Amino acid sequence: MNRRNAILAGLGTPLLASCSNLVEPGYQKEQASLLAKNTGFANNPGIDRERASFVLEQAGLDALVMHQPDNIYYSTGYWGSLLRAGLTDSTFAIIPKEVKSPVIFLCSQFTYYYSIADIDLAAGVEPYLTTWEKDNQAADALFFAAEESEFTAKEKLRRDKTLERKPFYASSAKGLQAVCRELGITSGKLGYDSLEAMQLLEQALPLCSKVQAVDVIKHLRLIKTPREIALMQIASANNVEAALATASKMRQLGSSVNVRNQFLAEAAARGNHYEFMVVNSSINQQYDEELKDGTSVLIDCVSSYMGYYGDYGRSVFIGEPRKQMGEQVQAMGKAWNELKTQLAPGMKFSEIQQRGTEILKKINPSIRVSFGPHSVGLAHTEQPKTALDGSRMDIQLERGMIISVDCPLMQTSAMGSAHLEDLTLITDTGSKPIHDAGHQIIVA
Repeated sequence: MNRRNAILAGLGTPLLASCSNLVEPGYQKEQASLLAKNTGFANNPGIDRERASFVLEQAGLDALVMHQPDNIYYSTGYWGSLLRAGLTDSTFAIIPKEVKSPVIFLCSQFTYYYSIADIDLAAGVEPYLTTWEKDNQAADALFFAAEESEFTAKEKLRRDKTLERKPFYASSAKGLQAVCRELGITSGKLGYDSLEAMQLLEQALPLCSKVQAVDVIKHLRLIKTPREIALMQIASANNVEAALATASKMRQLGSSVNVRNQFLAEAAARGNHYEFMVVNSSINQQYDEELKDGTSVLIDCVSSYMGYYGDYGRSVFIGEPRKQMGEQVQAMGKAWNELKTQLAPGMKFSEIQQRGTEILKKINPSIRVSFGPHSVGLAHTEQPKTALDGSRMDIQLERGMIISVDCPLMQTSAMGSAHLEDLTLITDTGSKPIHDAGHQIIVA
């Protein structure tokens, strides 16, 4: 047995994986795909209207007017390229408190014609279209092909669906006025998620009470629907596979920029969008440094699929590991393995940190790990900061939450850096990972 293998054996094999035996967690992707088929996620919103009604009631709001692209996506299922390209000024989603009322998608005629009519919106979402003002009223729809004889089937479909959405409105403000008349909420209290949404409310409904409601929509997004869980399983499976594929090449890649570029390519090859990657405690995406033999390098890999995030952290030893660092990283893994068995509905974020610290002290009192929980979904960190009454809150775990508990080693040295992070679904009675949670230490 050589020195490297002796060190690995001494650290204990359950937590360790060499690059030769990294396995792809394909079973998670298959499970997610089956669930996704059963929940029909194509073009459907993530919102739970019953929960939305309850949260709006608790917040004292009659409706939410959403402008941020991730909130529009969550509310309507519209994950369109036009929003991601920055064309958001004329696109809004309105979530009424009344469950029987539809979610409203207020957008320009061009957005509907060019980006939505081909597949239409999800059931329960009603479009209101704006054109522009002409002769003190809304102008007619503007189309591209001039002669009917030149229409393709797609062009005819787009035109017919767009024209079915009359009447058009001369501006977003006039469209919102019509929406609120139809919903019966021309007075009352409305929430908004951006400066643009606030300005629209001021223009359209000056007599309504208006409040900033960024945290209200985050309360909705805390609890995931089956569709969202399916999408996050896919995102996470892709993200883990991309991370492990990258980790297997890290010694050859040799520098942090090369590692980030490799992860970007691996994520894209699996259908994920690269968000960011922390390498050796540096989150600056332009920073570069050599990865030295004999050190541990933390990786924190974040990529998304259809807007939903994967988040995965591991420790990668470059070459022969140092025994002391290996023991510290192993202690982190043991502490996390014990802590995750205690995660259950009713537990608060502050308790997670406290219990993690207490568990680690029994295993290795000489090291510090933060055990920092955060909610993950349409953002890397998406939990509200305040309760619905405006007070500061300590988030309590509920069934359907997907959280990460960040476990970074809080001290760095010449031996390197270390990290451990998995995504965990809170169930009725406990929790379970949404991806393969093995390979807590990787030797490249």
